[in-house]
Amino acid sequence: IGNYVREGKKLYTDVFSQHQPSMFLASSAIQSVLKPDNILMVVKRHREFMMLWSAIWVIVLVARFGFKGLFVSSIMELSKIVLLGNMFLAESIVIYPLLYVILFILSGYKIRYKFEIWTLGIIFWFLVYSLTPLWPLLGLIAFLLYINSEDKKRLVTVWISVGMLTTFILFFRVNLYDYLLNALY
Repeated sequence: IGNYVREGKKLYTDVFSQHQPSMFLASSAIQSVLKPDNILMVVKRHREFMMLWSAIWVIVLVARFGFKGLFVSSIMELSKIVLLGNMFLAESIVIYPLLYVILFILSGYKIRYKFEIWTLGIIFWFLVYSLTPLWPLLGLIAFLLYINSEDKKRLVTVWISVGMLTTFILFFRVNLYDYLLNALY
């Protein structure tokens, strides 16, 4: 499906799927940059992307949360192959960003850097458009972050801004009506 998107087809209109769009758009970007010749190279490039994705997130988790991030990342990396975490699946892509948010909550909701409220917003909306079964958990996370936020107005403003921008960018490649019909309804 990522190849069809790369060729200019619209998700949910020209290409049917009941899944969230971020994985198809990521696949399209990977294929546009790396230009694999055949299906075997597509699979290989996607798996290489998963290795890079994991490495980047391990560094981020360790840099932000220290030993807790190292501990959780070690468990994830040791169990990844058994849990299909090396494959280009929505479940594999979302686990590290979700761990970031969960570790943030478990560390007492302390925003250490000014850009972290934006980072959390971007991660939240990435998760929304990646895996539908996470939505109840994301609702709980958004509620917890809101009630524990020192600056509720800024949090809501940033998250709504990020959500609107993400949705606006996303729906250049996706027909909104067909998305609601096929992926949600």
